[in-house]
Amino acid sequence: MHSETTSVRKLRIGIDAHALHSQLGGNETYLRCLLLGLRSHPEHDYILYVSSEDAARLAKVLLPKASCRQVSHNPLKRLGWELSMASFRDGLDVMHLQYVSPLVAGCPVSLLIHDLSYEHHPEWFTRFEVARFRVTIPRSVKASGVVMTVSEFCRGDIINRLGAPPEKVIVTSNALSPDFTPRLPEESDRIKRKYSLPDRYLLALGNLQPRKNLVTLLRAWKRIMNHPSLIGTDLVITGKRAWLYDAILKEASLGEEISKRVRFTGYLPQEDLPALYSGALLFVYPSLFEGFGLPPIEAMACGTPVITGRHSALEEVCGNAAAYTNVTDEGSLGETILRVIADESARRLHSAEGILRAGSFTLQRLAGPTVLAWEGIASNSHKVIARPA
Repeated sequence: MHSETTSVRKLRIGIDAHALHSQLGGNETYLRCLLLGLRSHPEHDYILYVSSEDAARLAKVLLPKASCRQVSHNPLKRLGWELSMASFRDGLDVMHLQYVSPLVAGCPVSLLIHDLSYEHHPEWFTRFEVARFRVTIPRSVKASGVVMTVSEFCRGDIINRLGAPPEKVIVTSNALSPDFTPRLPEESDRIKRKYSLPDRYLLALGNLQPRKNLVTLLRAWKRIMNHPSLIGTDLVITGKRAWLYDAILKEASLGEEISKRVRFTGYLPQEDLPALYSGALLFVYPSLFEGFGLPPIEAMACGTPVITGRHSALEEVCGNAAAYTNVTDEGSLGETILRVIADESARRLHSAEGILRAGSFTLQRLAGPTVLAWEGIASNSHKVIARPA
């Protein structure tokens, strides 16, 4: 255990946990895994700032010895006032947040940034959002004692685009929840009955928004869905409606046949995902940009073959375990789906390699470097006031 190998003093570490029980996708998944990983680091005290009673109950399940305090889900109130006051009131040694730090903090701040997609593709966001990100994120990077991110791709992005000192930016790779393991057919059958899914389906998972590139997937599906190898097979798309999703729903309704062969499940709870992944013939992840890309690793952990693109951080994360294609081209995407479906030996190989690949993204791989970074900034700058740059 960490406390047996070091002699660091006990720290009071505050964690902005407003993403818990919020359906905030990767932000919530990261936080769940971090809290699970911190069970192995009882040498420090943890205070979790949550935004609901449901979130507080979930937090106590994930990290039973942590204390919880309630804060607003509204970012202006939470970051502009409540967390600033909490850092002084609760005697914090470190405060950990995602993307944006408080305007003033009574302790060193650590920041986790998943990606800078707003810099690469501002067209995926509203003008207000881009303007807000371009003000708050660089300011937060400057005000933080350490900046954590989830891949080497993102680390380079933060250094090059935001001018962060390289020694300040570290990689704390996303972790995989232990829940993601191959499930028995009867478990997958239960999920199929619960959500009225067919016996055979291809799966795509992610919030409905432009970055996930679901329009291209739907067009590829329209090209290939009547191929003999896909008779009786539907495309299942799981994820909540996020923003700018009208084009996705429109594409899925263009033609009576495709509308019958595409199923939108909406957001599903994490406890249902392993059986959902396990029951799929393959998992298709056509996202155009990812700072990490956790769904492909979740699918791999469940033994499901994965198709994705080589860009951004996806190849770094998926390694040799995925089947790669040009996800911006509907013809190439459709051909790759048919090729993987037709080659049973290739599917078995992708499944075996995927389970091994996913097994490397452990809770300790996330929590260990995170705790070391917290100890570092606390010892170097204890009770330093972090103010806007």
